Amino acid sequence: MRKSFFAVVFLAVVLTPVLAVCQWEQVGDGIHYRQFRLEQPPNDAFVARMQINNPSCAIDSVLAQGRISGGTDTLETVRGMARRYDDILNEWGDSRDNRNKVVVAMNGDYYWTKFSHPEPFKTHSGQIQSGWFCRRFGEYAGGSGFVFKRDRSWFIGGDVSNGEKYKDAVQTVTFADGSVMKLDRLNVARGNNEVVLYTPQYGDSTETSSDGIEVLVQAKRPLGANERVPGVVQTIRRNAPGMKIPFDCVVLSTHGSAADSVAARIRPGDEISLNLSLKDASGRDWTGAYASIGGHVTVVKDGRVPVDKWEGKDWKDHVHPRSCVACNDEYIFFVVVDGRSERSHGMTFEQLGNFCKDMLGATWAISQDGGGSSTLVVNDKVLNVPSDGRERSVANGYVMVNVQPGAYSRAFSSGQSISLPAEAMLRLGPGTNYGVNANLDEGTAVEIRNHPLNGVLAKGTHWWNVQSPMLEGWISEEQLSQKTSQESHSTFGTTVKFTDSPPVLDGLLNEPVWQNAGRISGFLLAEGSLKPEDDTEVLLLYDEQALYLGFIAKESNIAKVQAEQSGRDAFVWRDEAVEAFLDVGDASTAYFQVATNIKGSMFDLLEDRAGNLRFEWNGNWEVRTSLQQASWTAEFRIPFSELGVTESPKGTVWKVNFTRCDYAGTQQNSAWGATVNFHNQEAFKEIHFE
Repeated sequence: MRKSFFAVVFLAVVLTPVLAVCQWEQVGDGIHYRQFRLEQPPNDAFVARMQINNPSCAIDSVLAQGRISGGTDTLETVRGMARRYDDILNEWGDSRDNRNKVVVAMNGDYYWTKFSHPEPFKTHSGQIQSGWFCRRFGEYAGGSGFVFKRDRSWFIGGDVSNGEKYKDAVQTVTFADGSVMKLDRLNVARGNNEVVLYTPQYGDSTETSSDGIEVLVQAKRPLGANERVPGVVQTIRRNAPGMKIPFDCVVLSTHGSAADSVAARIRPGDEISLNLSLKDASGRDWTGAYASIGGHVTVVKDGRVPVDKWEGKDWKDHVHPRSCVACNDEYIFFVVVDGRSERSHGMTFEQLGNFCKDMLGATWAISQDGGGSSTLVVNDKVLNVPSDGRERSVANGYVMVNVQPGAYSRAFSSGQSISLPAEAMLRLGPGTNYGVNANLDEGTAVEIRNHPLNGVLAKGTHWWNVQSPMLEGWISEEQLSQKTSQESHSTFGTTVKFTDSPPVLDGLLNEPVWQNAGRISGFLLAEGSLKPEDDTEVLLLYDEQALYLGFIAKESNIAKVQAEQSGRDAFVWRDEAVEAFLDVGDASTAYFQVATNIKGSMFDLLEDRAGNLRFEWNGNWEVRTSLQQASWTAEFRIPFSELGVTESPKGTVWKVNFTRCDYAGTQQNSAWGATVNFHNQEAFKEIHFE
């Protein structure tokens, strides 16, 4: 009998490295990346590592669509989650004004593929996010997952009890009179006669029916595991649906007899306390846990691969793409192994454990969801090749972040009254990652409240806590001032000039037609509002068939300019490279990306409106490059038909961004629409076809 391809692969458990495709490359402060090419069997492994003792970086977990509610209707790609949590306020350290710079992201736990479970959640197990205990772990379900703590220690959790079924760890609320009541559930749908606690991770509101009592409590700090956290009762609301959940508050939602009991014990202004207890059967202490997601199989345990524990398990010899978190005393690793292809077969759990132990020196490692979910994102780039052929939407993930210090504006002061110059969104927290509490009309009078985070920077702008006639919330500085958001972010556009004599594609940009092109210059550093040492200019032309782009990348270190990436869809952004992001207004496509390095290697993809990256898209476009004495140039021809544009774009407006990766000495990445995340469509600007 002829054995199948995958039946043979899992018999080889020894992983022999052929070469490391690259050595460890610094991708963030204290964060490095490396790709391994393995044989016996052939595999590509993509690994990021974080220095545990580096105070500028941390591990956190992230949620699809930024919320628990919504079930499998609200999954999201790993890259989408990385973008969502980039530049938001985090809870790391002693203050709440630090910001995330997301450097690495990886998929997390297994999740439901159909919304068939009676509770409205996506993942199989629990989660702690930015110090908030937001989903309970399975009760004595065979283990929990990787845990990263505020003191920078870590461990792989054991069997736990956390209030769901057994009485070993009961989660409670203690009222001002000293009485104690059990919390029946955490961040799931409220049942009859129950007390349910909702944290900001659940969603914008509790989404409950109007037959209960809900209590809004402002928490003094994130509600962590085994930490008695005080809070002050703000509002008590009866028989009203779905209370909103501000970023620093929780909601006690009650029904029936439980509602009557709570109503008898609580008043506005009361100080209460909440205790989300968790007991680990292995004796590990979860107090101070900052990030955790349920894991699957511990593939390295105390420096050995525990194959003896897997005897009789039907999954033991399965070969699939894999994801895992691995650790030793010096580093935490995110590992993704491609699979289901001739180039990269995938691994068994034993092979994964051996790789982590032998190649990375890990003493512990635990697997996460694998298969088509396995994805590693570094600085907004998907570096592996997901086995679905495109990035899959998943339920949650892990991130490695660099912690950015708080930054403030002093444009307004507490007590100041403002008449809104235009319609404004009143948000539940300081950042566009928080939901909208209400939409306020032009002319609405608001007052700046006294809040320690007033003027804080997040998501590219500053935020102010205000009181409107009916509601309190957060408004961006642009919406409070006379400046429009467009003016603040310099989203004004430029003209794309028409020509009936298209240029010859040679990379030189020396033909007279380019002298009449639309011109863009003044790129800004991706990390802020400063100019790079070497500017970039973009020239824009079009005819009836195609868009023509000319990049002039000025370079004061021309002798250091180099390129190593070659071939179609090579990772050109690791070299000297320029990129164009084009949103043509198509209903199904968010944008197209085309990029080249200095030797003309081509990379392209499209993202659909659902947030899925379509790596398989290879457009029929052309590019030529040239190296000069103090610059290098790139000349693109992009047929409109490849972008789904069937008519002349004359008179239309596209939203675009043009970016540059400059590694020749200064190592400064810059863009026309300045943004840390080049794929951030909020930074795209307009171009007008004359």
